[in-house]
Amino acid sequence: MTYDTLIRDCIAEALCLPRDPIQSELLDVGLASANEHALIIWMSWKWDNEKMDEFTTPTVGADGIITFASDVDSVMAVKCLNDGSDVEVPIWPEDEYIAASQGGTVSSDRFQQIASTTAGLRRIKVEVPETGETPVYKALCLKKYVDAIIDPAYPATLPATTPTDYRVLEVVIDRGIPALKAAVKDSLRRMQGMNPDGNFKALLNLALQRETYDSARDRRTNPRSPGYSDVGAWDSDG
Repeated sequence: MTYDTLIRDCIAEALCLPRDPIQSELLDVGLASANEHALIIWMSWKWDNEKMDEFTTPTVGADGIITFASDVDSVMAVKCLNDGSDVEVPIWPEDEYIAASQGGTVSSDRFQQIASTTAGLRRIKVEVPETGETPVYKALCLKKYVDAIIDPAYPATLPATTPTDYRVLEVVIDRGIPALKAAVKDSLRRMQGMNPDGNFKALLNLALQRETYDSARDRRTNPRSPGYSDVGAWDSDG
């Protein structure tokens, strides 16, 4: 469901107004509320494939540092493709403070999370490449939440060129849509001087409880194993 469809649904259901056209002030309020509460749902949601993706990492620097793009929130796992082939070697994470407390340093076959850049880009450090080597890495990462916006460059004939426009961007965590709709409807009701229903928290808790109820029993993993679909081509390609 796109943010456009969600906001139109909320206007029709909460205010009994036509879905089309959307009044600009209703769109502004609805979109601001949708982004605010979608971020809350995103942060509340457990580790699963809808918040994850596979990234082929940028080139490793001479210092072994890999800097990721702005859509990466945190790095969960790393693989090295030997000499650019399809032979995959897992690279395990290691914390430099834990290594120091054990009287050592981070092993060469590990990766470590290091401070983000001043622009907030996430970084990790892997083994420093030897002269002439250009190792290729894949990383499994949690993605950052992306706001839906009103993009002035949106072209109705080629919407894919503005992927974050509210008419194009889809709500990522679909199981949280009922809670998100409740929040947007209440914001629209307040704008019109109507009493809100106040169901957002209850519906969000219900959705989160469903995740617990539907998860496989006796699986002791932390974070809990993701479900619903494959993560990119993480398990199948090189």
